[in-house]
Amino acid sequence: MKEVLIVYTKFDTQLVEEHLNKYLKLLPGWIQLESNKYYKWQDRQSYIFGKIILLQGLEIIGCNGGELHNIKIGEYGKPYLKNDVEFNISHSGGYVVCALGFDITIGIDIELITKINFKEFANVMNEKQWKEINKSFNPLHTFYRYWTSKESIMKADGRGFGINPKNISISKATGKFDNDLWFLQNFHISDKICGYLATNQQNVSLDLKEIKLFGENIEY
Repeated sequence: MKEVLIVYTKFDTQLVEEHLNKYLKLLPGWIQLESNKYYKWQDRQSYIFGKIILLQGLEIIGCNGGELHNIKIGEYGKPYLKNDVEFNISHSGGYVVCALGFDITIGIDIELITKINFKEFANVMNEKQWKEINKSFNPLHTFYRYWTSKESIMKADGRGFGINPKNISISKATGKFDNDLWFLQNFHISDKICGYLATNQQNVSLDLKEIKLFGENIEY
């Protein structure tokens, strides 16, 4: 059975610059420069934390942290490593997750569950899906379950929003697009967050580890 490691961290306040710089020094120069493109501190911190937990995840699964220097960008913008390790990062509402696995295609998505106007998302669900959402006991949670499932598939596929999410069909534990079948697994890191992992393989076990980044030391 394949195993996917999901490492995650969370924050609700801004890390002091001194401590943030300590984390930045652990990362390749190009990532440090890329982090400066984010104007909001929440977005910059999420970006940096995503790369830090990727670094920690690589070490947990027995890979050299120097692999971060070898990150490449695919045709559609999906980052990858030139080895048999697949990874994917997502963040929302102060939570950051990273999924890693060997010889497996993966996509991960998390969303902070907040009240939304469904009309603004009319084009992301098909008629059948909207019917299920509207008649469910908790329409908001059903919407987010569908949405994170779809986006995890879009990220696993590699084309992201190059795919029309409306055209992704979802069953209880699988999703399908362009005749490709994806296997879906829900995971829990907070009652505030809806999260799904999509893989191209069935019977995948998940190992969740929280990494604490607030302070001078990394703990997990």
